[in-house]
Amino acid sequence: MIMTQTDGRGVDYVLNSLSEEKLKASIKTFLIYSGGLGGFGLELADWLVLRGCRKLVLSSGRGITKQYQAYRIKIWESYAIDQRSDETWTSWWHRDAIFENQDSKSFVESMGPKAIATKYLDELSRTLCPELQYFVVFSSVSCGRGNAGQTNYGMANSVMERIMEQRNKFGLPAKAIQWGAVGEVGLVADMQENHTVDMVIGGTLQQRISSCLEELDPLILSPHPIVSSMVVAEKRFTLDSSANIIDTIMNVMSIKDKKSISMETTLSELGMDSLMTVEIQQLLEREYDVVISPQELRSMSLAQLQKCVHNRDGTETGQKVKIVNENVPKGVQLLLRNLGDETNSTKSILKLQSMSDEGIKALIIPGLEGMAGNAWYDIAKNLRYPTYILQTLNTWKSRNLDEIYDGVIEEILNLFKNENEFVLIGYSFGAMLTLKVAKALENLGKIGRIALIDGAPKFLKKLALDHLPQNYTEETVQNIILINTIYTCFPEDNGVIAREVLALSSWDARVRKLTDLYKDKKLYSEEYGLKMCNALVNRMMLTAVIDTSTFGVINNAPLTLIRPSDHSVQEIEENYCLAQYTPNTINIKYMEGNHATILENSKLPIALNSI
Repeated sequence: MIMTQTDGRGVDYVLNSLSEEKLKASIKTFLIYSGGLGGFGLELADWLVLRGCRKLVLSSGRGITKQYQAYRIKIWESYAIDQRSDETWTSWWHRDAIFENQDSKSFVESMGPKAIATKYLDELSRTLCPELQYFVVFSSVSCGRGNAGQTNYGMANSVMERIMEQRNKFGLPAKAIQWGAVGEVGLVADMQENHTVDMVIGGTLQQRISSCLEELDPLILSPHPIVSSMVVAEKRFTLDSSANIIDTIMNVMSIKDKKSISMETTLSELGMDSLMTVEIQQLLEREYDVVISPQELRSMSLAQLQKCVHNRDGTETGQKVKIVNENVPKGVQLLLRNLGDETNSTKSILKLQSMSDEGIKALIIPGLEGMAGNAWYDIAKNLRYPTYILQTLNTWKSRNLDEIYDGVIEEILNLFKNENEFVLIGYSFGAMLTLKVAKALENLGKIGRIALIDGAPKFLKKLALDHLPQNYTEETVQNIILINTIYTCFPEDNGVIAREVLALSSWDARVRKLTDLYKDKKLYSEEYGLKMCNALVNRMMLTAVIDTSTFGVINNAPLTLIRPSDHSVQEIEENYCLAQYTPNTINIKYMEGNHATILENSKLPIALNSI
């Protein structure tokens, strides 16, 4: 029995229509379910018939709708094939969309034909077909490699593959075949207007149906429960000293018509996935001696990249080009102002010089680094409150926000112990901690005011994920933090230093190399650098997975959101989705700058004084 692309809503119909007696009598019966009358299904059925199959059950969502289908069935009947075609009267189609536009319905529709049906067929075949020889499901490389817009489809295929692994574990027949794009038949063939030109999808060519069928035997006979078959597209470019970097990038990304592409388009907007990012990074370093971090590469336009590579021509042979983004900082660099003042780093709450030492106390909760950087000293000088800043170096090992909160809340409560009112100013990553602190102070009956400077849970989570590749790992985050820390602390030599640091094999070795550089340049001690690097990684990781529904509601304290004119995150509500944390109207103020330079805007202290 061979089972493919199954539909959970019709499984019972087909199996119940065949009585148990008939099933037991149907030795060597092959069931193709569903898609039995689709392009691949017909070719698979023909492959079975030509190899001796004489009992065949086909299941289809729409039945016989084309003359070609009836023609093929007529031919099989002439071979004395006992063929039965069942119409399950269900329909299914791809529900592709970016994750933000997916909903439960789109997942249910994708899960039915794949995951749910495979589950049913697994359970029923164990009792009805004890002598089953083959149980084969067709998965997709979009599950193994990922594909933008197909989270639901990938999840459904993943569930099927897990079922196959469980069957294999118990010694039952089980095989999941991850196909790449299949040409000549099916969805890709329907999409293709010019059938004489091969489409390239995600770095793979369409695999001819004849090739798929030729590969079936070795795939099915493989001892592994999950196997793959795809045709990798050949990269048709050669590099020399005069090579056009844009043509090279277009080839890597399989874009044929570069005339229609604006030079101001970023690589991310062109659809550069994580595999392409790695390939382009390696190519730039290998062929052009240019080192660029993944997140910076994604944000660069074609024009910026071309200029960056052309600048290489003016360097000495063997000299690495340092990459300094001409535009305002983006990505993780936005989160790293500097690594703070080590001299006072042991103090969890540090008093800053302000315009007054009397009145309501204000506490600043800074960004990802969690330290009192230079910008905060300048801002505090122009604030009318007695101003303090929270420093969180002592929580450098913490891997979730609650642990950071637990490590600092006692000293915060002590600061406001004899106060009836409070002012909290949270920036970037610090905005999340600010909401938790505000809730704790409000629970004690204190009256407060809150200002969030370009920060909110959903905003920060999206900002982090926008600059992390798909299927990122902790090592990915570590390297991103290292590169951006290098670019922040060593603007003159960042390319050379990044290459030296990343050449080392382990995280500890890379951090120690970086902390040695801190020490050599008299920036920070080795101990401080080690703690800070680990703190940044942990905080970046927790931001990417933070549960934004766990912050509670602040009932009384008015909330002001100060946003920069240059947006770091697209497709988010004007109030950064903060309405879920307060029943009150959110006061939104706009200010010139971006996520980083807003702290240097001279109007920021004025806005903070007026909350």
